[in-house]
Amino acid sequence: TYDHFSGVFHKHAGDDGMLTVTELDIFLKECGIAVPPDKLQALMHEVDDDDSGFLDLSEFLALVVKAANMKKRKVGPGQCSLASLSDEGWTLAELRKVGYDVRDFLEETQCTTADLMGVFSAAELRRAGKGLGELLAAGWDASDA
Repeated sequence: TYDHFSGVFHKHAGDDGMLTVTELDIFLKECGIAVPPDKLQALMHEVDDDDSGFLDLSEFLALVVKAANMKKRKVGPGQCSLASLSDEGWTLAELRKVGYDVRDFLEETQCTTADLMGVFSAAELRRAGKGLGELLAAGWDASDA
């Protein structure tokens, strides 16, 4: 409700009634959400309508609504494009966990073989059509096989 989130905002915003990026980080961590600094800055910029570098109550509430809507949507192959999820800051590992496979990445993204090697095994990449030479050129160590 409005009263609940207004109270949460004022608890973290302090006397000035504005939420700094540091205060937003503290709030998110208290909610069990760890956001890397670059993604935190991007999130702040996305909802900071007046580009003040701070969030007022209405901007904070917009962030809460955005987060609630994102949690309710279905994410997975056939539900969302990999490009849009990548733009939102999803990592390759997170995308794999929700069901995207190596072929999805090869068809829908500009990921390099080296990028994909951090998430998929050499065997998976080979089954998806990556050649041995490509794997070696991307840094695959055949002694790990």
